[in-house]
Amino acid sequence: MHFAILPLLFSRSHLGMNFFRFTDPTVPDIGSKFTGNMYFPFIGTQKINLSVKSKKIANIELSGVINVADDIEYYVKKGEFGFILSDNLENILKKYHCSINEASYIDNVATVKIHIKPLRIKRSVVLNRIYS
Repeated sequence: MHFAILPLLFSRSHLGMNFFRFTDPTVPDIGSKFTGNMYFPFIGTQKINLSVKSKKIANIELSGVINVADDIEYYVKKGEFGFILSDNLENILKKYHCSINEASYIDNVATVKIHIKPLRIKRSVVLNRIYS
């Protein structure tokens, strides 16, 4: 095999995509899905599903004690992971005296810190990636 042919074999036009894909481990891939849940004695289980729709938008689905599905905006600045909840989601969380205080994403694991004021609970919820 001639070495002059190697660049052609790994070119974008030949493969239809970039052969070497370097991803940032601090940013979730588009299409990624995550799930996690929390159990509260006498109250029940709260399930959280998160689907990444684009570089800035994700869909969050809560089922259990709180039932809602809505889009959130997320961003990564200087390695810090942040999010902006929709007004609808913000109002629902206020109704139940809950808040999502911070989020992180490292190596395909998302974590959110929640605060449930009436129960005086502050807990981190791990959202593991679902591979389909």
